[in-house]
Amino acid sequence: MGGDVFMRARTSLGDVGSLRGWVNYGFITASEQECTEVGDDCTSAQTEAYDVGDIAPMKVNFGVTTVMMDGDFSLNLRGRYVAERKLVSSNTLGTLPAFFTADANILMKNVGTDGVGLSLRVNNILDAVYAHPGIRGANASPAGSSTDDTFNSESYVPSAGWSSSMLPQPGRSIMFSLHLDI
Repeated sequence: MGGDVFMRARTSLGDVGSLRGWVNYGFITASEQECTEVGDDCTSAQTEAYDVGDIAPMKVNFGVTTVMMDGDFSLNLRGRYVAERKLVSSNTLGTLPAFFTADANILMKNVGTDGVGLSLRVNNILDAVYAHPGIRGANASPAGSSTDDTFNSESYVPSAGWSSSMLPQPGRSIMFSLHLDI
C-alpha cells in the first residue's frame, strides 16, 4: 500500500516578482512472499512474507522559486528527504541510512547586454554523504568490510558476489555557467 500527495502554490510579490513553491510526499509499505520449500508447488503454509528491499518507506521533495526583476533574476531552492531503506536480503549492509540533500540555482539574464546570462548551481549544498542501493543482488561487501578495517583473516567479511552493495552519490558540486541567446 502506498500513496503520493503533491501540492503547489504561487503568489505575486507585487512589483518585486513572484514566488512559487511545491511539496511532494510519498509513502509505501510493500511486502512479498517467498516460497520456503523447494519444489513446484508452494502452499501458503510454505511461504514467508518479508518487506520489499531497496524501497524507502517515505520520501519528501520540495522546492521554491522566486522570479524578480521582470524575469531577469531567479532563485530556485530544492530539497529531498529519503527515509532509511531496508535492503534486499542478499545485500550485506542490511540498511541504508536516511538522508537529506538540498540544491540551489541562481540565474541572472541580460547581464550587461540582452541575451547574456549567468548562473550558479550548487548541488548537495550541505555536502551530505549518502548512497543508493546497489544493483541486481547487491551482494558485494563494501570496502573496509572487516570489523576492524584491517582485513585480517579473523574479521574479514568476504563478498558473496560482484554486484555493488551500494552506489555512493556525489558530494557538493558547484557549476558556474555563461548563457548566450543567439
